Amino acid sequence: EAEKASNEGIRKSQKGLYGEAIEEFNRSIKLDPNNPIPYYMRGYVYAEIGMYNEAVLDFDKAIELDPDDSDAFFSRGDTYREMGENESAIADYTKAIELNSQKDAYFHNRGLLFGEMGRLDESIKDLREACRLGNQNSCIALKQAMEKKKNK
Repeated sequence: EAEKASNEGIRKSQKGLYGEAIEEFNRSIKLDPNNPIPYYMRGYVYAEIGMYNEAVLDFDKAIELDPDDSDAFFSRGDTYREMGENESAIADYTKAIELNSQKDAYFHNRGLLFGEMGRLDESIKDLREACRLGNQNSCIALKQAMEKKKNK
């Protein structure tokens, strides 16, 4: 029943029915409060609609229940980035990379944020790794970061 509610929440969020999705995740959490997935998914929906504080709380709970979930750290990092909390975002991206160093998006987002923060050497290093892992957007951003560094 809890899994069914979670799956329904995912379907509704994919259709953009965020309010209904949140209700389904609430139902799933009530039925199985120790499952990290509905917290993660509800956090994702909250972030999508700009409710960043609520999103962070849900990602916190998902991480508490499953401290090895790299995606939860990554998504919380994205949320912190949206909130302008760059150091917290960097810390979460770094933890996500420690847990799973094969996801190009982790390096890409951290690399872009390093660039926004003026930390070009770190930006170039991360974008190079994301490019190596197959992220074409990272390859483009890498060239731009290297140009920026050259012209500094």
